[in-house]
Amino acid sequence: MSVQLQIRRNSAANLAGFVAAQGEIIADTTNNRLILGDGTTSPGWAMAKLAEVLLNSQADTIAAHAGGGQASATLLVATINRVTTVASAADSVKLSPSSQANVLQIVINDGANALQLFGSGSDTINGAAATTGISLAAGKVGIFFSSSAGIWRGGTLN
Repeated sequence: MSVQLQIRRNSAANLAGFVAAQGEIIADTTNNRLILGDGTTSPGWAMAKLAEVLLNSQADTIAAHAGGGQASATLLVATINRVTTVASAADSVKLSPSSQANVLQIVINDGANALQLFGSGSDTINGAAATTGISLAAGKVGIFFSSSAGIWRGGTLN
């Protein structure tokens, strides 16, 4: 015998101001996503859709933008990004725009020179101004986490 499970559901407008109990899952029918309640936050924490998550993806043989700079920097779109061409020091790449969904990006600099790593738009990395970015030396691996919009934190492994 099968059992049907129904979850409390409502529109985003009706969920505004509602606080889901700790551990309660509710469905936002406007945005087609589940929300996990913590008993405090209204309506709770929206769960990312798979399409919004950089998950188990990798990109290889990436070329950093020659001449550097944030505006033209090569955008890194995978979870694991291997940069193989850094023709001169400060050639540039940038992390994906940060949000709750983009939790992790790994940057491997297998180029010949240090690269300059930027956030996208106004995103910061370890508090560095968006247009300044940080340097990732040749042969180094950087791991970066974004737990809130606009802010990346991280450092090198080796």
